[in-house]
Amino acid sequence: ELVLCMLIGDGYISKEGRFTMEHSIKQDTYLFWKKQLLEHEFFVNLKPYFRAGRNTRSIYLDRKEIFLPLRNKVYKEKKKISEILKLISNKDLALAFWLFDDAATNKASIKLCICDSDENEQKYIIDWFKKNYKVHCYIRYEKHNIKNYPFLIFNELES
Repeated sequence: ELVLCMLIGDGYISKEGRFTMEHSIKQDTYLFWKKQLLEHEFFVNLKPYFRAGRNTRSIYLDRKEIFLPLRNKVYKEKKKISEILKLISNKDLALAFWLFDDAATNKASIKLCICDSDENEQKYIIDWFKKNYKVHCYIRYEKHNIKNYPFLIFNELES
């Protein structure tokens, strides 16, 4: 459940069954908090790795017997948020990680990155928020570099 909740945001499972999280150095405190949660859950000591070229730090956890079956459920060509949402039971924890990992705020709204989501997945996510939190949101595309990415937008009242 913890890995699913982390996976909805910046977590990743490789084809080899390695769960990875990476955050900017500015988010070290947050990454180390997540590291402690994983260490407690899996009874391991995790070593953070600094990636100088990207100015980030990563942690890895290998549990092929757990993560490969999970990867097969939630990845198609890319990670499918809708598939993760179907599996989680702790929706509040998942939402907390998702917002901390992928959201940006301003005075009038919250925008939540759902970068690789197609239209069907976007509709599922919007419906998930309506059903579970009774909030309404909509999709807005923003161009970053040369690609348009979808973001969920929650206006001030819904935020």
